[in-house]
Amino acid sequence: MRVEAEGETTRIALRELRDQTFAAGDAGTGATMTRGDATPAALDMNGLRQSWPDTHKTFGMGDKVRKVRGSQWRGRVVGWYSTDLTPEGYAVESDTEHGSVQIYPASALERAV
Repeated sequence: MRVEAEGETTRIALRELRDQTFAAGDAGTGATMTRGDATPAALDMNGLRQSWPDTHKTFGMGDKVRKVRGSQWRGRVVGWYSTDLTPEGYAVESDTEHGSVQIYPASALERAV
């Protein structure tokens, strides 16, 4: 990366830097990390594999699930989360709205056929 005087060279260098990094942490901090720093460490013979904590045993990455009651949501598990109120939660990407993700506690989901 090369940053010289103000002008086109600076804009190109900043664009290259933006493509290599992304925000992390609190929005106000300006903290960044490289995409390589953010790569999960868990690897298996088939390549990248999502690491799951011991508390998340109900569903695995890619499992087809649906919301049990209330509004409808069908999709596949793409991640997990955990909070004080929800020790086992999953991120579910919609089957019908590509890229749309909702988070639900495990108790709100069941396996879909």
